[in-house]
Amino acid sequence: MLNSQQITQLMALAAEAAQQAGHYIAGFDRSAIKVNKKAAGYSPASQVVTQVDMACEAMIHDILQPSFEPLHIAFLGEESAANGPIEQHPRLSQPYFWCVDPLDGTLPFTENVPGYAVSIALVAQNGEPVLGVIYDPVTDTLYQGRTEQVGLGLAPVLLKQGTPWQPELTWADSGQPQELALFFDRSFTTLPIFPTLVEAVKVRACQLGYGGIRVHRQAGSVMNAVQVLEQAPACYFKFPKTTPGGGSLWDFAATCALANAAGAWVSDIHGKPLQLNAADSLFMHRHGVLYASDKRIANEVMALFGRLS
Repeated sequence: MLNSQQITQLMALAAEAAQQAGHYIAGFDRSAIKVNKKAAGYSPASQVVTQVDMACEAMIHDILQPSFEPLHIAFLGEESAANGPIEQHPRLSQPYFWCVDPLDGTLPFTENVPGYAVSIALVAQNGEPVLGVIYDPVTDTLYQGRTEQVGLGLAPVLLKQGTPWQPELTWADSGQPQELALFFDRSFTTLPIFPTLVEAVKVRACQLGYGGIRVHRQAGSVMNAVQVLEQAPACYFKFPKTTPGGGSLWDFAATCALANAAGAWVSDIHGKPLQLNAADSLFMHRHGVLYASDKRIANEVMALFGRLS
């Protein structure tokens, strides 16, 4: 088991890796971007890959590598995950693994719109996130979160730009009804059920006293989850489906750590903890995901899923 000093050092190491990769992304000549498709994706957004994704993963891998053998930490990166059988990946035998998305939101990156980020998490073998680091190259913002480590006596830590951060997650009655912010991946907005879903959320939000809803559908999974903390009251969710997809471990590991550290809600669509180290799949489609700024919103989304399904 890692000790408290090692966890602190690893969070700093992950922050260094995320920022270096993010600075490379921010400074890349967009006229030189070469967009390719990878067979592992199950949606247009997940199939897009550029030389920037590949270069950033290599950069992050090199920075994190000194921690691999001494601390028994495996490495799972989006761009190299398909290099071998998933059931034989070292993440299943080592006590911890780095879970890396070198450029989440490649599609908005290629379109030169906000919504992309670097995401690095440290996950225990049992699937529980230990720490998460997100870097947003658009705003030059670094987020760091460490979950509670009961055995080590460590309280949760949440940092923004290196300083303690406690986002306002509950509805502060200011006399003006607040809108409920809804964040969706683009693939989710193409589903036939989407218009019905949005209307149902709008009706229920108004019944609960919100001043309507605001729908956001531009960003990748990582920044959608981060914005739940930044723009509360808010939620971001993906319903389960029978076909593979629904995001991958690297889409949610770091933001799960941030949400836990913030005291926000993060779970699957049934209210159970996200399984971030399943032996037979890297995808999250079987149980869905749910981020919410508070429990009341989460309960409403889960009830809505029950009605619509």
